[in-house]
Amino acid sequence: MSQKACTDSFAKKDSKEPLKVERLNVESSTGDTIFNLGGTNGFSGAEFAYVRNSKRTQVHDTGTKTTVLFPQKNGTLAIQEDNYTKTEVDAKINSAKWMTNKSANGWLKDPNTGLIIQWGYRSKEGNSYTINFPTAFSSSVYSITTSSKAHRTDSGVMFIGIAYDVTKRGFNYYVRSISGGSDMFMDGYYWMAIGV
Repeated sequence: MSQKACTDSFAKKDSKEPLKVERLNVESSTGDTIFNLGGTNGFSGAEFAYVRNSKRTQVHDTGTKTTVLFPQKNGTLAIQEDNYTKTEVDAKINSAKWMTNKSANGWLKDPNTGLIIQWGYRSKEGNSYTINFPTAFSSSVYSITTSSKAHRTDSGVMFIGIAYDVTKRGFNYYVRSISGGSDMFMDGYYWMAIGV
């Protein structure tokens, strides 16, 4: 519509002449500011609306009946067309499960970071052992922890395991008494390794 299609209070119905303005402000009877661009009266298009009292801002596509509401917040809001829904996000999280081998000498791998935790047990057969990891690390071994297993502790003898010559495929394990005495009550030795 054009200026000549308007009176001081109303616009003529079905006017198609252009109206050139720097600012278009339409107010409801309650004084709220409501501004629409296209798509009104059920025609295909887009509507932009802002209501001053409720501070509600939205864009509505009348063709697809899709509405985007802008939250009341400070800062910059970015809208991306192909965002995942909650159901899709949940499905992706649940599909990324840790891989594992739950045997006595086994491992656990995080599929997101590549972190591997491995463990094992070796029965007592002397003082020196070669331990092969159940699965090889791809790049680094961060830590190896050892401990001993005994069926009696009244002898007061304590043994520790020492890891040396560590590689991505395994390590050597040396058992040493730190208090002197026989290892007759020792059953074997546990180990755990962490790496990627």
